[in-house]
Amino acid sequence: MSKEAFKMAERNRRPKAIVLTSGGLDSGVCLAEAVQKFDVAILHVNYGQLTEARELQAFHQLGDHYQIENRLVTDISYLKDIGGSSLVDETMTVEMGMPAVAAATGLVSASIRATRSSVDKT
Repeated sequence: MSKEAFKMAERNRRPKAIVLTSGGLDSGVCLAEAVQKFDVAILHVNYGQLTEARELQAFHQLGDHYQIENRLVTDISYLKDIGGSSLVDETMTVEMGMPAVAAATGLVSASIRATRSSVDKT
């Protein structure tokens, strides 16, 4: 049996899963876990985010890396019309780092604050 035929037979034996993939670290880790046990299809949602082009590029890079053939990109950019988030509204300043409220109320562990502090210095 050829290597390609073996891969196809292996995929057919696995349950299917759809992984919502932004292209970021969290969805990348989720995808890495999923491909170990499932025949994976990946889904990317464009919602008018300012980082849309880079996220879409990363989505395809992850798909290429894991040799995922089933990919769907959908667009719900009409959410941008609602606004209220720096992710989609160009007039708002993009928030960086840990929210001040979380840091002030102790919701953030000391190790995370220390890591953030060292990253901010680079």
